[in-house]
Amino acid sequence: MIEEQAKKQTKPREWKTKLINALFEADGKGGYVMKPSKAVFESHKEAYHKRYGTDEKEGMQKTVFLYKVFHGNEQGLERAIQEGGVVQWIEDGLEMCAFRRVSAGVEKSALQAHKVSSGGTWGRTEETPATPPPPPSTNLVR
Repeated sequence: MIEEQAKKQTKPREWKTKLINALFEADGKGGYVMKPSKAVFESHKEAYHKRYGTDEKEGMQKTVFLYKVFHGNEQGLERAIQEGGVVQWIEDGLEMCAFRRVSAGVEKSALQAHKVSSGGTWGRTEETPATPPPPPSTNLVR
């Protein structure tokens, strides 16, 4: 992480020297002591839960709907219309059919980030977030 950050500087060696000097101070006995109050490396994790939901109707021309959803079973389509599982209407002179599709769930994600900073004006910061998972897919019965 330090090497990557140093490569971005105009003077990488000088940047590393300043970073080390910011982290340590002479103890007066010929040694060095780390200054923990100078936070140079930060790491944090963040988790969240996001609730989502959709309620929509997917519709198409009745003949297409018959073969795409009911595989040509006219009796099955008519029964679904009578029971309310499929709605039927006329639009632009065409018979249309649709069914209701509902999805709900919780998206869980975690973010892990690392940051290098100097606490002063000479350093830059770099964050590396984790890739969140893709949203779950909706399964349809066809």
